[in-house]
Amino acid sequence: MVPCDDSIDEPDVSSAEVPGISGPRTPQPHSAYRSPHCAAPSFLVLLLVCRHYGGGACPDKHDEAAPRPAWHHCTGETLVDIVAQGHPERILYALSHPELGPPFIQSASNEEFGRVLELLDPAYFLDERKKIDRDITPRLYSQFAIRKSGFLGDKFDWYLRFLEDVVNLRRAAGFGLTLDVYKQLLKWAEAVGSEALARDLFDSAMPRDGIEPDLAAYNSYLGACVWNGAYDVDFRYRRRNAGSNHLLRERVMPLKGKDEIVKLARSRYQRPEGETLRGHALAVVERLTRQGHTPDETTLTNLILAMAYDGDMQGVKSVLKSTWNIDVDLLSKYDEEEIESPTFYEEGDPLRPSARLLHAVVYAYGTNNDAFHASYLLDYISRNYNLVPVPDDIWMLLYELTYVLAQSFGRNRTRKGHAIGRLPEDALARLGAMITDEPHNVKVNTWMLTRLATNSRKSRRQLDSTLEAFRDACKVREEHLTQVSKLYDELLAECDLLRVQPARAIPPARFLDKRREFILESLKLDRDLEGLRQEFKGILQSSWQFNISPWHSSQWPVYTVPSLIGEFATFVPLTVKVEASKWEYTIEDLQWHHQRAITDAQGQFDVKAAQLRNLLDQNDAATLVWRARGAVEWVRRVEACCIVCRTRDQHSSPDCPRWQLGLAGHGLQYGVEDVRFAPTGSDQDVD
Repeated sequence: MVPCDDSIDEPDVSSAEVPGISGPRTPQPHSAYRSPHCAAPSFLVLLLVCRHYGGGACPDKHDEAAPRPAWHHCTGETLVDIVAQGHPERILYALSHPELGPPFIQSASNEEFGRVLELLDPAYFLDERKKIDRDITPRLYSQFAIRKSGFLGDKFDWYLRFLEDVVNLRRAAGFGLTLDVYKQLLKWAEAVGSEALARDLFDSAMPRDGIEPDLAAYNSYLGACVWNGAYDVDFRYRRRNAGSNHLLRERVMPLKGKDEIVKLARSRYQRPEGETLRGHALAVVERLTRQGHTPDETTLTNLILAMAYDGDMQGVKSVLKSTWNIDVDLLSKYDEEEIESPTFYEEGDPLRPSARLLHAVVYAYGTNNDAFHASYLLDYISRNYNLVPVPDDIWMLLYELTYVLAQSFGRNRTRKGHAIGRLPEDALARLGAMITDEPHNVKVNTWMLTRLATNSRKSRRQLDSTLEAFRDACKVREEHLTQVSKLYDELLAECDLLRVQPARAIPPARFLDKRREFILESLKLDRDLEGLRQEFKGILQSSWQFNISPWHSSQWPVYTVPSLIGEFATFVPLTVKVEASKWEYTIEDLQWHHQRAITDAQGQFDVKAAQLRNLLDQNDAATLVWRARGAVEWVRRVEACCIVCRTRDQHSSPDCPRWQLGLAGHGLQYGVEDVRFAPTGSDQDVD
């Protein structure tokens, strides 16, 4: 592994404590200007190349003489110019650059510093990634060397460490933190779902610095408490109110020591015994009211979510009734014309409902197993406050909650409380038909159709409707793959421009926008691929789950399964057991079909797109520029390689002779090696 570039001299800065972010720490001004994993960063280009190429062996990956990225000097571009453009990523990289960041951080006025920090909006950096990550199988975090998706928690840690280093450097220069800076830090705490960080800032750091929070600070603090741990892999599906989820939420295990239940420690903030999220949120709202602040829509939606988290739906109804005159009980009994209309608020009023209230209502009722009121209130509020069209994200939330509640629950899951609020088996299909039609016109995606196929298989037990939804999902994914292919070519064109132009310290906005779009779309592509493979494995496993006539059940393992494998070869798993009436068998050559699918045109592009994503999904600007300038050479080497036998410039992967020999390599999943390529003349640093 190549170590981080430590060639930049770091000034000797005295130790300073950063309240609210960490304990005593020696500020390292340039530690924010390199990867957070400096102990062992991966500055090597991942190439699907053979161990012996070009007549010689690949250089040893521990060779210290190999090239490594270094910071380029700024040529005429100042931080003021970059801030004027307003591009969040360019501003972040500028603050990370040793020639631009430290001078500004150590000398800017409080107003200028707060304004620049405010431009680092966490919604821009994290919101889209969080939506995609929720549906990504954890297998993509670590099990695939070829198609590996970055762990979202690592992203959170990097951004928080970056802010920590910036604040450390600011404090070491003799400046205190202002309310604007604290509000921005609280926004980041809310975005990453860290109640511990928010409490540290709000209860310790701000009082110590004599900072009084305003309404925006209170709202961000409440949001961090409400979404505490919501993006953790082991917690993101535990927010539905069910008996077993309550147990797993608090990690209360049935382990006793001296007749006392032992509560195991967890990384998320753990409230004292007897304190609930609802009680804490009510105390915060009461506190801000005493200080003269008037709750707005954000405050009350956070309160609704806190009450719903603890199952207090009467409290949710009370907030809706007292603030917006929405009587949920009356709406359940009478027609809309027979009850009083909701309270009218002018545009710009702090209590005027927005998509935030729609999301809170759907989430609150959906996670409390009441999909009827979730959908009814969504329609009622959106019509009365002219919030049409409803954002697609809210429809997707309702679709996911309906999918969960429309499942068939066995005896064990029913005993654990998962069957509460169960919907009819066709509820998901009816909801999908409604939201994709006029006037909503939600665009159908692969994720929706995969969920529909799973619902048809598990709940409705209909093979024809399952295969119809699965085929539609495959078609939609092919269309999406074509779009990602265009983004792939456009991104490589931007990388080629970086290669032929003089080296830049801060990547241009056009390149960063193309990179961001490609990374997000390629992640969706891999998410959908794994979802389809998991569903196809469920289809193949047995015939008993479908309502198949006994006269045709004997044909399932002999005719149906081989036919399905031939039709959907791209999505076959490595191994699968097929059950027949009185026996089962394992398809031994299924791995051959799986690996053969990877070498077709679609499979090869999946591999290349994921590799390019991992190549350019870097937080460190120097590494990003270095890799982007070599991306075209990387693509040339990948396309010249056979990913079956890993030879170069001899034949394409589908034409590999190892297929005829039955010796298809098993290294497609883990056979990626760390390989460097020497920089060309245009890749040298320009001073």
